[in-house]
Amino acid sequence: MDTSLAESPVFHAPALAELRALEKDRFTFGLVDELLAMFLRSTPTRIDRILVSLRDRDFARASQTAHILRSSASALGAVRFARVCERFGRLSLADTAAIESWAGDLHREFAEVHRVFRELAA
Repeated sequence: MDTSLAESPVFHAPALAELRALEKDRFTFGLVDELLAMFLRSTPTRIDRILVSLRDRDFARASQTAHILRSSASALGAVRFARVCERFGRLSLADTAAIESWAGDLHREFAEVHRVFRELAA
């Protein structure tokens, strides 16, 4: 695990507070809860897509998917998960050990995000 990750919070509440401020009327009420649910539903598939793309040596697709995950995570305040996704672009794709370590960090951080977002939705 990247030791600098331990220094970052899993979640940055102000990012989500900004989104909640958009829930001003009956048409937007529940928007944030739906965004959190969509993120939790779609992220495992996207993580799998990255891993399959890496196995198939389709680095462009893996990078594009990591970028999508980073953007979504950042918007929702999942700062550590976003940092892991961002780190993908700095990996040497020839360094199998680094990629395996990154994939482990990605899974661990998503588990933490999942836990935090489930608590927020409760």
